[in-house]
Amino acid sequence: MKKFLFFLILVMTIPVIGFTQPIFYRSYNVSIGFRDSLNSEIEWVVKNESTNILMSVTEDKLEIYSKTKQLYRTIGMISEDEKNSVWIMVDSDNKKCAVIIGNHADTNIQYLQIEYNDSVILYFIKPD
Repeated sequence: MKKFLFFLILVMTIPVIGFTQPIFYRSYNVSIGFRDSLNSEIEWVVKNESTNILMSVTEDKLEIYSKTKQLYRTIGMISEDEKNSVWIMVDSDNKKCAVIIGNHADTNIQYLQIEYNDSVILYFIKPD
């Protein structure tokens, strides 16, 4: 059991970038919000809605297998540390967005956040 827990913790803390094989996550909760501009306050229109959505992450893309499959292609990485990885990506409509995969500082809950200038989609995730 100790080996399994060690392996699980190790897998959860390995940075996502650098893998050519996909890493799978499953979203169990989603929130969606809108804002007037990049730095303005977010008005959450969907808060903590239960979900069961499979996600696949590789160096060059993010795929979200919701009712409508979402595909995001990597343009480049902005930053990476032990808690967060941030990429600039384009969606299927060729709109730029920031994608952040990380751990919430206080609770260590994993999340995947997709940020546009006017909207934010926040998924709480677990390795799948």
